[in-house]
Amino acid sequence: MKARAPASRGSARSERMLFTLPSSLAEELEHYARLVRGGNKSGFVADAVRSYIRYFHRQRHTAQLREGYAASAGKSRDVAQEWDVLGEETWARLDKLEKKAKISR
Repeated sequence: MKARAPASRGSARSERMLFTLPSSLAEELEHYARLVRGGNKSGFVADAVRSYIRYFHRQRHTAQLREGYAASAGKSRDVAQEWDVLGEETWARLDKLEKKAKISR
């Protein structure tokens, strides 16, 4: 069963949720709800769920960034390898020019 009631935090409505927790976790919930939310267990659970969801969003975002960086690094390596050949040719030509200049002195 779900009942809707006005929310006190952020949204226009709330939904009543029924769920079961292990006794030890329920005791911890009550303890921390008293400390952090003045005994408001629903508020404490809502804060915890929000925090956990943010954690998952950050994890997903971080994974996407890592994938993007890895793809970009691969492309950068390819470009560097293409230019590396040109760089070796250029240094070889410069070395030849230097040798000719020394010989002609």
